[in-house]
Amino acid sequence: MESWTIAFVIILAYLVFMLIIGAWSYLKSKKIAADSTEEYFLMGKNIGPFLLFWTTLATMQSTFAFLGATGKFYVEGVGFLVLALSQGVLMSTLTFTVGYRLWALGKDRNYLTPADFIDDRFRGKDLRMLVGFVQAFFTLFYLAMQFVGSSQAITGVTQGHVSYLTALVLIVIVTGVYTALGGMRAVVWTDLVQGLILMFMSIASVLFIVSKLGGVEAIFTKMLQTNPDYFRIPGPANAYTDVKWMMQFLVLPFGLWLGPQILVRMLAAKDKRSIYASAAAIPISQLWLFGIAAPLLAMAGYLTYGSNVKAPDQIVPMLLADYLPIVVAAVLLSGAIAAGMSTVDSMILVISQIIEKDFVAQFKKVDHKTALRIGRLTTFLIVLISFLIAYRPPKLLVNIIIGVTYTAMAQLAPAFILGFYWKRANREGILTGLVAGLVILLTTKVLNVNPLGIPGFLWAFTINWILAMVVSLITKPTPEDVLKQTYERAHQLVYGAKKTKS
Repeated sequence: MESWTIAFVIILAYLVFMLIIGAWSYLKSKKIAADSTEEYFLMGKNIGPFLLFWTTLATMQSTFAFLGATGKFYVEGVGFLVLALSQGVLMSTLTFTVGYRLWALGKDRNYLTPADFIDDRFRGKDLRMLVGFVQAFFTLFYLAMQFVGSSQAITGVTQGHVSYLTALVLIVIVTGVYTALGGMRAVVWTDLVQGLILMFMSIASVLFIVSKLGGVEAIFTKMLQTNPDYFRIPGPANAYTDVKWMMQFLVLPFGLWLGPQILVRMLAAKDKRSIYASAAAIPISQLWLFGIAAPLLAMAGYLTYGSNVKAPDQIVPMLLADYLPIVVAAVLLSGAIAAGMSTVDSMILVISQIIEKDFVAQFKKVDHKTALRIGRLTTFLIVLISFLIAYRPPKLLVNIIIGVTYTAMAQLAPAFILGFYWKRANREGILTGLVAGLVILLTTKVLNVNPLGIPGFLWAFTINWILAMVVSLITKPTPEDVLKQTYERAHQLVYGAKKTKS
């Protein structure tokens, strides 16, 4: 049997295992609560610390963590470490603070989606649906790109014998089936497996490649001799200017954390220890994947291939193929496939959840059984749309949307942060700021302009916050009874929770 065939059999076995977990999750869910939307979408809000740690890690770390980050370090140098620093610090802080409050109030008020809090706190269906639209629409295009990454990994490890289309169909079918069948339970348990695979295969890849090049000290010494700009700011590509650092610290971490696939994990947590575990997953995974693994593999790629690699995000597959037997490379590259699938399944489920709860249910009341049917049908529809985007993406549209995905999601920051921490925040202020922020962001992106030399995303983010606060101050306050049920209740739950066992 040829080596690429063995590699493909290993990948197929992995995909079959994911389907088995999905089928088991479906049967398990039927025994626990057959027609419960809370069970299907949030695993009964009963995800403990161990599982929430791994599902948060696996959901957050996409194929970009395994493949793309190495390419970024290869092109831009160690300045890209700002990603690990900013996300590790700010996203953990947001989980401990805003996420903790969202969990506490969500348990008390029975939230199923992040927009449930927005509607409950600000009492506006228009605001609720706008938040739901932003989260679902931008997440859809990003998940399609994860299909691309996982499919390319399969094509690469089989040396092109398995076409991109065949790989894409396989990934789409497997992910769609186990997600639709098992819901959050299937997503969480497959995330556990895929998170472990991602981390262990990443560690193994680094150990193998670094040892082939003489060790860490030898790699650093050679890089200092051949490309000293790699270790300087703004780097060989002049990428890390003051503006770029501001973007990483002030905008992108908000956008990443406010992705619905992350926020629903706050709602699904079993207790406060689970929230702490979720917060810990972020810096731990960022430190290894972006602070150690990716820069080392990027330097190995530069020392092996020089500075003219046309597709830098393919450096890891290239290194594995050149330094290791293909079967070993296939096993290690399963980390990239796992990274993509573990992000995709969470995104598919949460988009179907948003469509059912934040749109369909706002116009027509349905029972739990109908809601589950809508959720599963929507899941297959999302998978189909994502497949079409991934197979033949309209490049201009995709580039614009992907280019603003996280900065668009960051526009939701005032709604969630002010909603919990500023009593005076109201529907009019949050809605005005959000609409203005999105319009400014998309306009400056489409026109490719940076007024006064300041990037459009910073204009959008800043004006959004200003308008949210100013308009809130000059318009009618939120009724006191609403504030008691949401704003004040969240504070009571949080400070009470610190004194009593969850």
